Amino acid sequence: LGVLVAGVAHEINTPLGVGLAAISTLQQQSAEIADRFAARQMTQSNLQAYLATATAETALIRANLDRIGKLVDAFRQVAVLGGTPTRRRLALRTLIDEVVASFGTRLVTAGAKVDIRCAPVLEIDGVHADWTTILSNLVANSLHHGFAGRGHGLITISAEADSRLLTLDYRDDGAGMGAEVRQRIFDPFFSTDLQHGMGLGMHLVYNLVTQRMGGRIVCGGAPGEGAHFHIEVPL
Repeated sequence: LGVLVAGVAHEINTPLGVGLAAISTLQQQSAEIADRFAARQMTQSNLQAYLATATAETALIRANLDRIGKLVDAFRQVAVLGGTPTRRRLALRTLIDEVVASFGTRLVTAGAKVDIRCAPVLEIDGVHADWTTILSNLVANSLHHGFAGRGHGLITISAEADSRLLTLDYRDDGAGMGAEVRQRIFDPFFSTDLQHGMGLGMHLVYNLVTQRMGGRIVCGGAPGEGAHFHIEVPL
């Protein structure tokens, strides 16, 4: 039960954090525009900038609340129905784009760029929440560990498939990992940052790929050479 609760908390934490950051930005911008209006100093460009910010931030909040709702529903299905969530046809490129967009200003703040190499026509049968969890944890790790203190970074996500196998390569050019970390990266409750992480993210990723999907995931990279995760899933 403890592991299950920790897992639920871990998965909800990322979209919740992004949503709270977006709300904080919107609240600050609203207070500033209100002050300008009260002082009769609000210009048309001030209002246009505020409306653009409000549109972007509310869209980000909506996307992350939707993601929390889907996560809760997925956990409910497992707990109440005792089975796996419903599989459906997924446009993988659209899903990757949605995950990247859900991080909002966190990518900008980290100076991170994302290069997605996946054909728009690539479709797979799968569970939307599973792939969202996998990709979100990989991106979050790059931002939190790989690019920490750097102010820049590049993430490359490549995906292709044939009639029997989906291959997904995830790479970043961050700090990388030593051999000991690579060997334990998928262990439950293993974390190099005990103050800010529970060490369940990559364990969940490993279980989803190997147990739920019947595939395999391999971790590569070295200190100073970034991180590399190679995923193969049978179709």
